[in-house]
Amino acid sequence: MNITINILEIASELADRDLVSSYGDEGWEYRFPNGIIADLGDGTSYTEEAQDFFNERYDYWWDFLYDNKVEED
Repeated sequence: MNITINILEIASELADRDLVSSYGDEGWEYRFPNGIIADLGDGTSYTEEAQDFFNERYDYWWDFLYDNKVEED
């Protein structure tokens, strides 16, 4: 059975999950000392450090999902 997924959406969700789960302590030190969320006054965004990590994980998951796709007949 094949299912159709939106690779962009799933890669984004997985990258966000990786970011949040890796934010916690690593030997009593936070992986992202400046946090993962920055307050921009009119909204929030990832800190620069967290955005870089997210981008790396997004690329990883996008490649993984794309490489495992099944072509339609």
